[in-house]
Amino acid sequence: MQVSQLLLKPTYIVAAAVLSGLCAISVLILVILNPERAPFQPYTPVPGVSDQANESVAYMWNVVHRDTLKNDRITNENAEHLRVVFEASTDVYTRRWALVIMASAYAEGAEISADADGIMRDTFAQALDDPNWRIRRCGVASIQDAGLLVDQRLRNLVLHLANDPRPEVSARVARLGVQRPSVGGDDEK
Repeated sequence: MQVSQLLLKPTYIVAAAVLSGLCAISVLILVILNPERAPFQPYTPVPGVSDQANESVAYMWNVVHRDTLKNDRITNENAEHLRVVFEASTDVYTRRWALVIMASAYAEGAEISADADGIMRDTFAQALDDPNWRIRRCGVASIQDAGLLVDQRLRNLVLHLANDPRPEVSARVARLGVQRPSVGGDDEK
């Protein structure tokens, strides 16, 4: 009997189906048992976004972010790359992604050197003073997601935006539920 004839027997077909089902279940169990490290999903181009923006975001996500997750640290070079993209790009979509990827390094608990930390905190501060309201709003959200509202400089810059002329920005600050420190030194109310 030939191998191809053996593979067509019902018992072999059932065995193959059981084995493939067990593989799928084992992958699902790994994801369920360790939800923080679900399989990395690569960036896919978004229709309506320019090719240049899609390429830039794909690199930031698929290389910089993936490298940060894989090594549990963000390198100075990657932090600098994100800063350069943020400063050099005129595309709001790309600039917001740079901020979000910076914030994710903090949120993921990645190791961050003092230099990389300074680069990213300065970029967040720069975002809060950006002429584009979408960047300012993303800066507020990124600082919150990164857990950096404890940084007094960033906190004061964020709170200054409570009076932003764009209601989208001032509303985002109001959602934080954080107020300026009082004269007596009470930090949060």
